Amino acid sequence: MLAPGSDGALAPNRNLLAARVLLDELVACGVRELCLSPGSRSAPIALAAHADDRLAVSVHTDERCAGFFALGLARAAGRPVALSCTSGSAGANYLPAVIEAAHSNIPLVVLTADRPAELLDAGAPQTMDQHRLFGSFVRFNQAIPAPRADARWLRWLRSRVGRALEASTGPHAGPVHFDLHFDEPLTAAHIPGDVPPDLAQADPAGVLGRAEGPLAPWSHPIATASRDALVQLGDLLAGARRPVVVAGPGAARDAAEAQSILGLAMLVGAPLLADPLSGMRRPVAPIVTGYDAFLRDPEIAQGLAPDVVVHVGRTPTCKHVWLWLERHRAVRRVVIATGPEREDPGLAGTWFVRAKPGWVANALSARLRRSSADAEWAERWTRAEQAVDEARAQAREDASPFEANLFDALEQAMPPEAQLLVASSMPVRQLDAFWAGGPQRVVANRGVNGIDGLVSTALGTAAAAPQRPTWAVIGDLALLHDLGGLAAAPRLGSRNLVLVVINNGGGGIFSYLPLAQTEAAAPGGAFEPLFLTPHATDLRSAATLFGIEYACPSSPAELNEALQQTSAVRLVEYVVDRERSVARHRQFWGRAAELVRPLVETA
Repeated sequence: MLAPGSDGALAPNRNLLAARVLLDELVACGVRELCLSPGSRSAPIALAAHADDRLAVSVHTDERCAGFFALGLARAAGRPVALSCTSGSAGANYLPAVIEAAHSNIPLVVLTADRPAELLDAGAPQTMDQHRLFGSFVRFNQAIPAPRADARWLRWLRSRVGRALEASTGPHAGPVHFDLHFDEPLTAAHIPGDVPPDLAQADPAGVLGRAEGPLAPWSHPIATASRDALVQLGDLLAGARRPVVVAGPGAARDAAEAQSILGLAMLVGAPLLADPLSGMRRPVAPIVTGYDAFLRDPEIAQGLAPDVVVHVGRTPTCKHVWLWLERHRAVRRVVIATGPEREDPGLAGTWFVRAKPGWVANALSARLRRSSADAEWAERWTRAEQAVDEARAQAREDASPFEANLFDALEQAMPPEAQLLVASSMPVRQLDAFWAGGPQRVVANRGVNGIDGLVSTALGTAAAAPQRPTWAVIGDLALLHDLGGLAAAPRLGSRNLVLVVINNGGGGIFSYLPLAQTEAAAPGGAFEPLFLTPHATDLRSAATLFGIEYACPSSPAELNEALQQTSAVRLVEYVVDRERSVARHRQFWGRAAELVRPLVETA
């Protein structure tokens, strides 16, 4: 609730009053952090935030880095985070983070300052059309005209904040945008008569806010399925001989929901294919984590034909899971999710049930009285999982630098309460292939799968819980893409972050794509300069430049030591020979298929 200053005044001028009211209502709606980039036009917001001890304010010179820092912070903290910048192109630098937030359902509140309406399209400097700057990527847009010291106008402002936060935090959570038109003065200068001393008397709640929360509180709908849907789902699962549960990214919000989904899978005799970002990956049956290694084999994918698929969460990280689903597109497939996204890249004619997966799992478990599942069906997948574990162990026998060894060392280094951010290029795929899972929280920017802003996202993730140890694994090009984030780490006081950079001399992921098998990949061809983009950047020098701890392990013992938690930020450069890594991946896939194939053929 907005409190008058020591002199009894609400604010020295109407601009600062509007800024204070806006931030006060954001706090009432659950915002606790503001990521601020310096600028003149946004000064009222900066000054109001600095004076509000309920807000943790971090200052970022680069708006693009600020956007990704806020994204990591909002996802890890589980609440909306605000961003503020000046007018002109500054806000445009938020766009990549806004796009990722839109596709990952992360609540961001973007505050862009703007010139007053009469200066738009009039040649005023640092001015451009900021109306709907982020297009369809925000859940709500609102232009705020030049402030008025009027009780009804301030009530309207608070109502707009509530409207935006309802949209930002609902079942279809995501970013929202306020474009704030500020006229002079942009300082805390006292303007006599600008803010009437009795302004709050006529409308205390509108001007000062409510002590108990937002001016106009809301509650989101409870996402439950209809009785008819539950009956149909129950009949479908009760009659399934070869059911499968696919848990994609974000499938389980917490341990209770994960247990509910797992309980349903066990009840109906279904293997559960757990994406590393699902919140469900554990080394226990019937959870399957080695699917990437054997579903890429056509014979195995054909032999493991389901008759019902229940999908919770987003589209799986592993391409071979949804190619396997597409191969069996005639099979009845059900997606259970609260959001409106259509997780069906194979266009299989999926049945979408808009409800909370944990609620549906519990309701179905209470209704189901029988299961027709083949007694051997889940066991076949369990044996395949054990075979992949054997292939993983064999892949790690050579202790030279290889991603399987890195993720094994990470698994040993991370305590149960740790959180891990992985890049969306090769690291998340390698995690999927080699990591059996555990209690650690794993996240990735898989909304649009970009490599931009990953250092900043890692810093924001760590900032959400400074006492919680955080690791991040990204590629060398991702680091170069976000050196600004690395530069910000000491100034932000970042801590408890181990940033592992897999340096394979460029864009290693392209070595696994069909393009690598074409004439372009021949010596002197276009493949290396246009796609692999090799570089000779000295990462040690980058760490030294920004005052970051640095390690470059060359042996398993050095790797284990380098991965130990630090009280600050440490950059660990893990140098991998790209061509040898590709060969070892292919060897692993071949060995896994060799071990799994007889299990499918003889079943």
